[in-house]
Amino acid sequence: MLKKRLFATVVTAFLGMAAAVDASTVGAGSAPRGAVIGQPLDLLIALRLEAGEVLRPDCLTAEVTVGDQRLPPAQVRAVLENGPAGANALRVRTLIALEEPVVEVNIIATCAARLSRRFILFAEPRPVPAVTAVTAALAGTPPLPT
Repeated sequence: MLKKRLFATVVTAFLGMAAAVDASTVGAGSAPRGAVIGQPLDLLIALRLEAGEVLRPDCLTAEVTVGDQRLPPAQVRAVLENGPAGANALRVRTLIALEEPVVEVNIIATCAARLSRRFILFAEPRPVPAVTAVTAALAGTPPLPT
């Protein structure tokens, strides 16, 4: 009975995701942000479960594509993090740094039926400290005539 209810909830959640106008969905929180070029991916994707539902860690996997190259499964980690009721999340990390601005993360649930949710992220450029950028700009500029 619980297995059928879980399946129905997962199907409803993923159908809600497909129909959502904004990034918030029934089964997942808002679209993840924070990918930075030159750093490994580290995303925390909020999951919302019905009261009494349990999501097994072996039910979720993640596939990551950077640019047009899919990362090998050994380079991607997906860990279910449990918090207070209703505050479960899936943390997706890569072991290598991002070298392309477009990152696709595909979350796959496989327990009751194979369902997936895809996120397309635009990685931010590496942050440049403002002082360093200004100092470098001033160092290469000749002084103004007086």
